[in-house]
Amino acid sequence: MHTSPGAIVFSEWLRRQGYKVVQTGSSYWFTEAHGVYQAFPHHWLICPDQGELSELYYRHHARALRYSSPEDVSNGDPSYHVVCQTTNFDFASVNSSTRRNVRDGLKKCLVERISFDRLLGEGWPISCETEKRQGRNLGITYNEWAHSNKSAADLDGFEVWGALVGGILAAFIVSFQMDECCYMLYQRSLDRYLSHHVNHALSFSWMKTMLSRSGITSLFNGMQPLDAPGTVDSFKFRLGYEPKPIRQCVQLHPWLAPFSRPIHGSLRIAKLLWPHSPTLSKAEGLTRIHIASKGALRLRETAVNSN
Repeated sequence: MHTSPGAIVFSEWLRRQGYKVVQTGSSYWFTEAHGVYQAFPHHWLICPDQGELSELYYRHHARALRYSSPEDVSNGDPSYHVVCQTTNFDFASVNSSTRRNVRDGLKKCLVERISFDRLLGEGWPISCETEKRQGRNLGITYNEWAHSNKSAADLDGFEVWGALVGGILAAFIVSFQMDECCYMLYQRSLDRYLSHHVNHALSFSWMKTMLSRSGITSLFNGMQPLDAPGTVDSFKFRLGYEPKPIRQCVQLHPWLAPFSRPIHGSLRIAKLLWPHSPTLSKAEGLTRIHIASKGALRLRETAVNSN
């Protein structure tokens, strides 16, 4: 069974927030509700066998499983992880136009590590503005947001970094070191300071600091999103991240899989009626990837059989 010291700490953070966490042969998994399990550590590429999947379906009552596999497997939908593995990360690692914005931002703001107490005092309006600007609705309340951050405050590996303009917190990053890989969990910023390029300065400084630390070999800044526009990742790629090809896999419970197409059709209609529901958006994305995954598998099987 593959174990990870970082995943044990991350599991504790998830449990404190009310998530159910289980470990199987290839990975760890968590679910908040509705039986949808996400594998973690997120940067691991796994290929769970049928026995492991059955354990999740029948012992842990999973309805859907989402995980990442290597790009050369037959199952899964082509996708990517947003990663940076650049050694000696510096200005030369950044896109030329973005480099100018980084330098400008560093002149206009101070980037430093801040406390979770400060984040809890000033971070909620910043989070709300960012979601609105990006056209996203994560569907969490202030109490849920505060509890998530309080749960991380005393756990090793969690940090908050802020960009300060005139002493005001203009942007922040919450990160976690998952063994040799450092996760940028989320980044938020105030609209009125975007012209100061606070996101550029903050991201660059955080990336440079993390990659200079002993034992950290890569940064992970998410996977291709289910419910956000692709432009969300454009900023990351200009900063020096790269799309690492993977296959994104969604497995449905054997009792649900035969009905994936009508389920997806119903979810698409529901999403049109309630476009701001994060639950519907994620459910539609999960079933869409499941259908695409099975389609890709059938195409490969057909190609093999025809040769």
